[in-house]
Amino acid sequence: MLIVLLDLIHNTLYAQQITKSQIIQPESTAVEPMKTTTVRVGPFALDEAEIERVAYLQESIRHYLSSEHISPLEILGIHADTDMMRAQYAERWAKVVYEDTQRVLAFQKAFDKAMANLTTSESLIDIQQLPKQANEPQLKVTDQLQLFIKPDCDLCNEIAGQAFANLPRYAALEIYSMDTSPGRRARFERWVRSLGITDSTLNSSRVTLNFDDGLLATLFPRARVPILIRKENAQIQVLNPVTVFP
Repeated sequence: MLIVLLDLIHNTLYAQQITKSQIIQPESTAVEPMKTTTVRVGPFALDEAEIERVAYLQESIRHYLSSEHISPLEILGIHADTDMMRAQYAERWAKVVYEDTQRVLAFQKAFDKAMANLTTSESLIDIQQLPKQANEPQLKVTDQLQLFIKPDCDLCNEIAGQAFANLPRYAALEIYSMDTSPGRRARFERWVRSLGITDSTLNSSRVTLNFDDGLLATLFPRARVPILIRKENAQIQVLNPVTVFP
């Protein structure tokens, strides 16, 4: 009986030691090394550090000073720590803008061609049907007019024809072509002669042919051609050709 009791005590103590050992012994866990990435993502090719910096700046000073549409590369360039970094961000942003401009111009050319195919036989807009303003200024014999036109524009042709027909009513007409493609001068001269303008009229200096080369954008950045402008002293005024050329 004593032997059985001793065995029972021994087994109980042994079991308690095993349980205690299992509780105290820590579980082994594998610790993976931290991973970093330098892969550039997104349309602006930003790495993770740049993304975090842009997010911080957008929530701080740029939130109050810039449009919500400012690009990440502009933000990083504005807040660059060195001239070298600033130049790098400027080059990256210029590349993005240049490539997008090429895409926009390519689409615009495709659109202009499609529109020309639809309107080859008729004028898209009847300028005689445009609303007239009762207080529209009238032409004076001392007025100098500027007419901005572009190639393959029926409305430009109509307004230019009326401007030539009314030439005795004002002093001079400067025509500015928005054409930027090769051979533009010969094409411009053929266009003028197709409207019945003679060499004597051109040689009289009452009608001059010019290329825009950015002039209209400096006068009226959002203007759409054709547009007729009157110069009077140091002032310029946009005219409605429907009322000035009745």
